[in-house]
Amino acid sequence: MLRTGTIHDMRASTREEAVETLVSRMSQLGHLPKEAVPEVVAAAMHREELGSTAIGRGFAVPHAEHPSVVGVIGNIGYVRPGIDFNSLDGEPVRTILLLLSPPNQPGDRLRALERISRVLRVTG
Repeated sequence: MLRTGTIHDMRASTREEAVETLVSRMSQLGHLPKEAVPEVVAAAMHREELGSTAIGRGFAVPHAEHPSVVGVIGNIGYVRPGIDFNSLDGEPVRTILLLLSPPNQPGDRLRALERISRVLRVTG
């Protein structure tokens, strides 16, 4: 199940700050323990090192697995005027959709990423 805690005016100037803000919000909402926040942020940033999750047109979908996450959860943040997310189109990212899942549910995470991608293709 995808649960959100949207942050409409996120104060972040780097992609790591943005990811940390979104992960912290998920913790505040009770979807993961506070002590797991640094590890979840590190997992998401490790994924970013493998290749940017910025998909163009101002969108990024950082994602990570962590054992403290129960089910697929998500969170959306909006950053204006945008931040550098190493996007393929070189444009700043304004909308960030964070997706977290437990390691034992890769199929659920992949289905969620597929749905997100489909929606973004239609709306973009």
